[in-house]
Amino acid sequence: MFWAKKDKMILSTIMCILILGIIYNVFLPLAAVPDEPIHFAQAYALSNQMMGIQSDFTNGIIVTENGLRTDSNIGLGIETENQKYSSVLSYFWTSYGEENNIILVPDQGYNVAGNLVRSAYIPAAIGLSVARMLRFSWQYVYVSGRIINLLFFVLILYLAMRCCPDLKYVIVAIGLLPSVIWLAASYSYDGWNIAFAILFVAMCMRISNCESKVRVRDVIALFLVFLLFVPIKYVYVFMIIAVLLVPRDRWSRKMLAVIGIGVAVAAVLMFIWRGQEIVNYLTTSDMDTRGLSEENSYDRAYTISYVLENPIKILLIFINTLISYLDNYLMKSICGEYYSVYVPGVITYITLVLFITIMASGIKNENIERCRKAFWIMLSIVLLTILAIFTAFLFTFSQIDPHAMGKIEGVQGRYFIPVFICLPFIVHAPRLADMLKRSLLGEDYADKLVYIMIVLSTVSLAFKVIGVFNA
Repeated sequence: MFWAKKDKMILSTIMCILILGIIYNVFLPLAAVPDEPIHFAQAYALSNQMMGIQSDFTNGIIVTENGLRTDSNIGLGIETENQKYSSVLSYFWTSYGEENNIILVPDQGYNVAGNLVRSAYIPAAIGLSVARMLRFSWQYVYVSGRIINLLFFVLILYLAMRCCPDLKYVIVAIGLLPSVIWLAASYSYDGWNIAFAILFVAMCMRISNCESKVRVRDVIALFLVFLLFVPIKYVYVFMIIAVLLVPRDRWSRKMLAVIGIGVAVAAVLMFIWRGQEIVNYLTTSDMDTRGLSEENSYDRAYTISYVLENPIKILLIFINTLISYLDNYLMKSICGEYYSVYVPGVITYITLVLFITIMASGIKNENIERCRKAFWIMLSIVLLTILAIFTAFLFTFSQIDPHAMGKIEGVQGRYFIPVFICLPFIVHAPRLADMLKRSLLGEDYADKLVYIMIVLSTVSLAFKVIGVFNA
């Protein structure tokens, strides 16, 4: 039986993700995930609402109750000045007492961004609220939200594996990536997006494997999961194409009509919700200019009219960006944005090769092996998502270079991780699976590959910790 009630590989993976995630929180600098101070602010503000405490959404939040202590030298352990990180870490975990129950976060990094979807911060907010009500020390208040996020991430992965056991090796391989554990054990909503994108595809696969007609409750469940992660980052809207994995004869005409109406209503609601923001970005009337120089930033920003007048140049810019940054995107999506410099390149490349091997040989489903439709469906999702990501950053973080081809700036490897669940359908290689079976790995080759993945993730984390301490 492919799914066993006591699957040692699944349990080992879950324990490994949890342990490595906790180590990330104990030994590496906190608030070090990209934009994490902003994400923490959302979670803390939501925690305030849960506890009936008023937050100042205009000027940001002031963290006071069992507060998170700030210090000009160490912040939350990111800026170490001239101190060794070992002394900073020791100070962080040993500085208790009433004198530390004062914290004011005056910088703009803790402002509450009104355009962020709050649902992704519910798990962390619950963790913060419980820790604050229990009067935990400020260190544990901060870490509690991260740990709850990690537990929630593992729970969603487990549900996805139970939903579609055929994808279990693929799911655990994604969950074991150093970059994914690092994101899941933080306040960032990227872990939320990754988990629900995986669950959405797993649900589509489960429905496609059933012989019965698609039920109304299946469609409702799909839309609910879809709406949990897409409004957070609209670039993942093309994940909806995964429903085409379900054969045409499983859909009744009535169900198709219901879906059509549902999609139309959802599109209208999302546009009403955040449509103005999208229009502002595209017209640069109210855009994010953090990636632009202050001088002439709006004059040099890309607009819809410029794109329509220069379609060939824009296409070449996309290609130039992909060629210039492909290696960076791959390495950072595998190892993480920060501290990956401490991991030897050979470890990262071996992890990448092993990950692709599991993607290519990890699906044990004869229907997928024979189905080329799945290839084109998932390839279209990946390509359209990459196009959406590049387009979003073309308008928001890039500027026109009149003297060169130019590149799209601001794109990070972690943005591509939610579509990793599509890769096994694209790179699926039954011959590779047969070759691995005949090798020394034997019939249970997939389990052994996952165990090797666990070792590599542990080694990567060890190098990061050693590198940070010796920096």
